[in-house]
Amino acid sequence: MRGQDRRCRQSWEQTRELAGLIYKVLTGEDYPREFPWDEENTDDEAMTQDDKEEMWAKARAMEEIVNRRGGNL
Repeated sequence: MRGQDRRCRQSWEQTRELAGLIYKVLTGEDYPREFPWDEENTDDEAMTQDDKEEMWAKARAMEEIVNRRGGNL
């Protein structure tokens, strides 16, 4: 169950990062949305800078794939 929960959280965290980026560009403000698990994060569960960089690298790779296919997955 923990694995499923973490996969779900990862998906929501990716969505939040993307929404936050778009919100910041459009408004100049930080994205205010918080999730229930934000309060329960411990240091070992928190996303590190390396994790974020890895996530962005995967997003760029996916973008390249989508662009090569003309916008279709």
